Amino acid sequence: MNAQGPRRKGRAFEQRIARLIRSRFPGVEVHRSSQADRAYDADLVCTGHPVLERLWLELTDGRAPNVKAKLEQAERDVELACKLTTNPRPMRLPVVVHHRLGERTTYATMRLDTLMLIVYRGDADEAPHTGDAGNALVTMSLDDFLEVLR
Repeated sequence: MNAQGPRRKGRAFEQRIARLIRSRFPGVEVHRSSQADRAYDADLVCTGHPVLERLWLELTDGRAPNVKAKLEQAERDVELACKLTTNPRPMRLPVVVHHRLGERTTYATMRLDTLMLIVYRGDADEAPHTGDAGNALVTMSLDDFLEVLR
């Protein structure tokens, strides 16, 4: 495969997920970050929904996606983006949307603490305290995750 192959495949996956989010959340704007902006923003950026716009969505589509490494990258990127920007944006919540080539289902993976913040709409005082278990990875189908966001 030439050098353009993986980039084109990644772009197509991002476009597909963006279309899916737009179809489930009418009125929400979804766009892909440019390669130059990746240090400042996630792969997909959503506006117009109180929880979606807080998500740092990292996407990966491949033969054997390393989801944990991708999530750790997203967590580092969130930290770096907070340091680099003067934009007073609320805390971002890292989520990896991943798909294994040849499979039908696309998944969303995040830390348990992140899921609790999503469920409780970002209210850290209301979200249950999960202690050490908060670092555990939680994976669900993307369809189920989008329902949680509703």
